[in-house]
Amino acid sequence: MAGTRPGFLGEGDVPKELDSLFPASSASQRTETIKPKPGICVKTRNEDKKKVFINVCTSEAIPAPEDITDQELIAILESDKPSDFRVPMSIGQLHEEKDKSGEVCLAYDVVISPAFFTKMTDNPLFHNFFMIATMEGIEEKYTMTLDKNGGLLMMFLFI
Repeated sequence: MAGTRPGFLGEGDVPKELDSLFPASSASQRTETIKPKPGICVKTRNEDKKKVFINVCTSEAIPAPEDITDQELIAILESDKPSDFRVPMSIGQLHEEKDKSGEVCLAYDVVISPAFFTKMTDNPLFHNFFMIATMEGIEEKYTMTLDKNGGLLMMFLFI
């Protein structure tokens, strides 16, 4: 193409270049449909004081995090250095639900490994860590603010 600097694409080449960077098969290779098992539901509120439910479910398709002790988690939390400890989870899309009084509220489904779910529900330290990390993940993904104090107290099992 005359007048185009070397290394730049002409207008007609853009779709071809995008297809080479993002092939159609790559999306299907990165996604998997799973049917999670029910776990717990945590009720909190967003910055508009609207009810938000976080449904924590489990699936064997989600890997368990490294198995660490209470002392190791405390050391991570007290450290100023970044940690490589991560809890693999899938945070689903926002959807609306109705609460027991029929009021429309917001809901997010979060899927974790069954092994970590058991550890989290049996251990208050890991439960609080997980719920704060989950709420921060939702806040970051959806650019919102959640009440991290009330939500930790209002937990119930669902089936």
